[in-house]
Amino acid sequence: MKKNIFIKSLIALVFLGALSACSDMLNEEDLKTNPNSPSDASLDNILIGVLIGVGEQHEDTEVRIASLWSGQLAGRSRQHQTFGVYTVSSSTFGWYNQYNIIANARLGQAKATEQGNTIVKGILQVSEALIFAKLTALYGDIPFTQVANDEFPTPIYDDQVSVVYPGIISLLDAAIVNLNAGTGGTFSDFMAGGSADAWIAAANTLKARLYLHLGDYSSAVSAAQDGISDVSGDILMYHGASQTFDQNLNYDFFYNNRSGDTDFDAPSIFGTVMQSLNNAKTDNTALDYHIHNNAGEGDFPNTTDGMFVVDAPHPILTHFENQLILAEAAVRDGDAAAGLDALNDVRAELATGNFYGLTINADTQALGLLYDAYVDADFATDADLLAEIVKQKYVLLIMQYENWNHTRRLEALGELDVLGLVSTNAPTDNRLPGRYPYPQGEINTNPNTPPVGDDEQYNKLAIFQ
Repeated sequence: MKKNIFIKSLIALVFLGALSACSDMLNEEDLKTNPNSPSDASLDNILIGVLIGVGEQHEDTEVRIASLWSGQLAGRSRQHQTFGVYTVSSSTFGWYNQYNIIANARLGQAKATEQGNTIVKGILQVSEALIFAKLTALYGDIPFTQVANDEFPTPIYDDQVSVVYPGIISLLDAAIVNLNAGTGGTFSDFMAGGSADAWIAAANTLKARLYLHLGDYSSAVSAAQDGISDVSGDILMYHGASQTFDQNLNYDFFYNNRSGDTDFDAPSIFGTVMQSLNNAKTDNTALDYHIHNNAGEGDFPNTTDGMFVVDAPHPILTHFENQLILAEAAVRDGDAAAGLDALNDVRAELATGNFYGLTINADTQALGLLYDAYVDADFATDADLLAEIVKQKYVLLIMQYENWNHTRRLEALGELDVLGLVSTNAPTDNRLPGRYPYPQGEINTNPNTPPVGDDEQYNKLAIFQ
């Protein structure tokens, strides 16, 4: 049902009209005069448009660059070859789409308040939080407190650690209150079927992710315990099979438009990390082929019968991530037993062959699908258990920008050698990139944009220092 709602309602994209920069967001006079303004749309259509925007933001070029920079992908030709050696500039990036989604989410929240629909308001608040979380994780300090306010046409950049992260967490807390209130509802939520409980769990999983970034492990554990408790509660972007309309954007990139531009061969470390997890209790061969071996023909994304087929759902917030946050945070907080339990929960689900809305086909499963439960004796030290957890998370965050957050956290903790990630650009003295440069459009229009220095992509964000 979720997928059918999405396919039938994709026309709602017309309500994601471009807003040129933060300085143009929610200009009241424009909203009064623009016949395409989403303020004139129904609440359900605004919700659909926002959710489609959220989904697109989790499959876009920014996410592929993050996959290159975390070592999952390797760049082979054209611009992705240069991205693979960290060659970018301010003109590479743009974020008006992100702030447009936030603006539309705010419009929907106002309409939901007028209609007394707390469920839709809560869903839109989680959606807004997802976009802000991506923006600050990639760029650092961002316009946050003054956006969507006519009084501030050129909003200030708020401090990432002291303002933006706590602000997003507060937004998620407000969403949980609204979702718990349980008034109203919607038939247009193609991600979770309008379930308030599913969005409450998703909000807690996102909170757990943010607390993990902050190094607040006890809060991360607490949030994850209320997070997505089963793969049936995964927040996924659903797709169809129509080119330029509703197909999976990774399929479109890997198969249609940029075949051969990227793959999983060295210097990608993805296959190496995957293989390092194999042992007497683990056989990742089926998952390996499902993701990138394309029926054994090479280290290319599997667009034939695996993760990147044309109508494959794409993960946004998932049970796998939730449990691996719980596992890592618990071990770091001194509770290795809870960490082991959470890791085994992930392994039990992997053993079913279910993977982000798809089931690994029987022929592929026959190649090797084994995830027996671990026991304490399988790990000599807590550090060994932690290494297993962070490697498993690296694999399961495939083609998600959160994986770059994962590697930057490990680098800041001095633990990157667990994965073996090294720079692919020797002239940079083995430096790894730490951020995306601020977009040129924002530099041109907002005088509050912080100065851009040379090789800005090598600066480390405060949250990952």
